[in-house]
Amino acid sequence: MRRNRQLRLYCYHDKNSDKDYFHNPITNEILWVPPADCVIINPETLQPMKLERHNLNREKSFENNEALQMLKNVKARNRQSLVHDKVRYRRTAASRSDRKSTIISSLKTIPRSMNQTDTSTEDVPFYMPKEIMRDRLSIDVRQFATMNFNQRTKGSLFSKKLIPPDNLLQYSTDSSVLPILKRTPEKLTKRCVDIFNLVFDYCKQKPQALPSTLVKMLINENNFIDETYIILIKLITNNPSNDDIKRVWDLILVVCTFFPPSIGFRPFVRHIVAAEALGTNNQTNAIAKMAYIRLAARCDCGEIFPEQPEQWTNLIPTHPITDFFIFGAPLLELIYAQRRTAPKCTVPIFMVDFIKELFEAGCNTMEGMFRLPGNQSQIKLMVDEIQAGQNVIKGAELADLASLFKKWLADLPEPVVPMSMYQDLTEAIRNQTILEFVETLPKVNHDTLGYLIGYLKEFIKHADVTKMSIIPVSMIFGANIVRIVSTDQYVLKEMTDNGKKFIQYLISNWDTSFIYPLPEDYIPH
Repeated sequence: MRRNRQLRLYCYHDKNSDKDYFHNPITNEILWVPPADCVIINPETLQPMKLERHNLNREKSFENNEALQMLKNVKARNRQSLVHDKVRYRRTAASRSDRKSTIISSLKTIPRSMNQTDTSTEDVPFYMPKEIMRDRLSIDVRQFATMNFNQRTKGSLFSKKLIPPDNLLQYSTDSSVLPILKRTPEKLTKRCVDIFNLVFDYCKQKPQALPSTLVKMLINENNFIDETYIILIKLITNNPSNDDIKRVWDLILVVCTFFPPSIGFRPFVRHIVAAEALGTNNQTNAIAKMAYIRLAARCDCGEIFPEQPEQWTNLIPTHPITDFFIFGAPLLELIYAQRRTAPKCTVPIFMVDFIKELFEAGCNTMEGMFRLPGNQSQIKLMVDEIQAGQNVIKGAELADLASLFKKWLADLPEPVVPMSMYQDLTEAIRNQTILEFVETLPKVNHDTLGYLIGYLKEFIKHADVTKMSIIPVSMIFGANIVRIVSTDQYVLKEMTDNGKKFIQYLISNWDTSFIYPLPEDYIPH
């Protein structure tokens, strides 16, 4: 009979709160008050330590450290144990066979200070969603797998053994474990295998295995979205081929472009993508960053991105290098794509160039500008050409340009005023604290809104010619800047009214000279 070994915890110090915390290298749990019967180990010397040396005042530690309090809230909300900040949950063959090497290896990945795994957003680039620091916090994969994965067995008929649920996330060419998720009906096993095989064929660069094929399958059958995410994550976990890992990440980017995971499944997917985006693997880091931006936008709006031309979809894996995604792209992605040519600019250069062209085309001389519709077939053609990287704005008809500009704003998956802040906006309108509310917007949203308002201030100066005064302009742009998802007609009517009041107030009262015209050091070089 195997003898139970005394629990061993490794002690680390958090400089922020001047408190100690304790790591279990077997379960990857972090504890603030260790059990009385455990052995405390010094990670530097690997020798036992005396427990009396440590201040174990857990409550005070959390109160004195805002970041750690946030960790506590995350744990309570998700009902999951927090583990060390590891990019992916991995076990190598060597670590499985050598328990000592597993412990030593895990010690190398545990931060010396919890400050390295807090949810501070100070070091997050302005083009990345701030939630990435929360999402990067590791989760208990075993608990997640036990709750959500099917039980599978391996071995012959008379010596079958249960596969640990979290092992189903390890790389394998065995499709007999599909479907992995309990929520995926067993009768759909064949479709799961089709997706599994398509991913393998894509890694082998078979011509018939195209991203557009995968997208079409998921658009036709939405109930495979979560299972597809799991299959893709499985095929990057301990995959021995770096080239295959990179190509699977290409497909993760494709799926993140179009499909939000189900609500209960989002924290897991967001964690996997966020951890890779903040990792150090140069081969996949840029792909994961773009995937996270798109995933966050899909989760925020909760809607599937409409099916696009096959040629465009098949080129998504090239977007981290040559990103022409404009219409339907998240606001932050537009900033991310211009980070090399305009590293300081916090508004989309596409919008800056568009507004410049509107003035050059005579937007301040056309009666009914932004009110009169353009040619819809021409607008669709222009969208397709812009998505293909062509500059078709110059020389276009003014009415078409006006409709195209409004469409770009309307196609943002998350509007300039985030849907999650709509109730705050409603309160600000009621309490007449709109300018205070504007200052709470994320940096990119704040500056993009400021640039747009600066343009509208200049545009309405010509209202005697355009017949577009502040009220109709506020109605048109308010509907695109303030949006929420609802089927309640009363709520939608209130939203339209709030959008108009919001834009009208900003045009009259907000000083946008900080961003409009664009500061010299923001201009692309």
